[in-house]
Amino acid sequence: MVTTASRASSPIAQVREELEEHWSTWLTHFFAEYLQNPRGELVPMAPYHQEFWDAIWAIHNGELPRIKGAARDAFFAIWSRGTGKSTSTELGVAALAARKARRYCLYVSDSQDQADQHVANIGDMLTSKTFASLYPAAADRKMGKYGPASWRRNRLMTASGFTLDAIGLEKSVRGLKQEDQRPDLIILDDIDDINDSGVMTDRKMRTLSRSILPAASPDAVVIMVQNLILLDGIMDRLVHNRADFLRTAYVSGPHPAITGLQYHGTSGDSDDKGRWIITGGESTWAAKTLVDWEVELNRMGPAAFLAECQHQLSGVSDRVYPDFEPGVHQFIAAKLPPFRMVIGGLDFGGEGRTANETAGLVAGVGTDNRITLLAEFKDNGVNVDGRLMEWMQAQEYRWKGPGSILWAADGTESMGIRAMKRSGFNI
Repeated sequence: MVTTASRASSPIAQVREELEEHWSTWLTHFFAEYLQNPRGELVPMAPYHQEFWDAIWAIHNGELPRIKGAARDAFFAIWSRGTGKSTSTELGVAALAARKARRYCLYVSDSQDQADQHVANIGDMLTSKTFASLYPAAADRKMGKYGPASWRRNRLMTASGFTLDAIGLEKSVRGLKQEDQRPDLIILDDIDDINDSGVMTDRKMRTLSRSILPAASPDAVVIMVQNLILLDGIMDRLVHNRADFLRTAYVSGPHPAITGLQYHGTSGDSDDKGRWIITGGESTWAAKTLVDWEVELNRMGPAAFLAECQHQLSGVSDRVYPDFEPGVHQFIAAKLPPFRMVIGGLDFGGEGRTANETAGLVAGVGTDNRITLLAEFKDNGVNVDGRLMEWMQAQEYRWKGPGSILWAADGTESMGIRAMKRSGFNI
């Protein structure tokens, strides 16, 4: 008879224990190819990579991790483009599955196709030869009543009891379970899109706070990886406390590609368009030199490089006019002036899908009486009044606090206005 003690002391178990003592030993044994440059040399990690892996190794089954001395339910990794955000996160999921630190993971991306690709990548990691030799149950498919469960493009279930689901942010997952298990790990990977409007960001925020996060178990950990690409996007709001959820997260970053960046352009000649040259700064990751970053700078241009790699935001997410043309129109990114009051305007439409849309605007009135447009709402359909109130509450929280915005409506004592007054809005 094989006892529990003898199984725990088996040669494979002993090797696993030794490798799991530190994440660096574990990573280099199983996935060294992900840590190497094209010449096959191991690349040292940046401090923010090490901070991420310290957090992964602090996650244990059934409890929240302690990060920097405090229990945290979320970890935000704000890294530059090209520094291995998604690869690190995929490896992190594989490590948590191997160590049985988590049982059920939702991998959430902006689109379903993106999330499906991440699940496929993690499946390749779990079935790699070296990994499968020491974690065979995590590499095998779960057995069902009629044989092994199929690994679909959006779901894999292992014999060790680990489940991974891919979710596009446009989908609702309220009440999602796998048998009696709620997700205890939620990955948010690149959920901001540079073309998101303020309305789209608000909708994503509602999906996160009303559908995805309530589906999680009490000990769930959220890991969000995103470069800070969108002014007033989801990551921008979370990091700068303009969101009312995930308030105990540990924030790592923003970490730019280059600290102290200095660059200039050359004029070129008839055979040369001119190029951008980095003249100063220090790369935050040894795997990429200033020469490597200079190639990226010339490939994408300064505006994109400063946003994608340096987290310097120059645009806004609210686009009032649907025919906004970047080549013609311009938003000027500037520090907002002090407001003596914040006002809101409402225009009620109908509830049907073909009805006129309900609209809302929020603006700040400066000490010089100049008005700055801050946000917009435009929607119709069933329960539009409820969505409008959610948006109004979010705006009050975002700018001045509850009851601070003076709202004006379209002049009629409509059902909508009465509902707003009953909800405590200053109309």
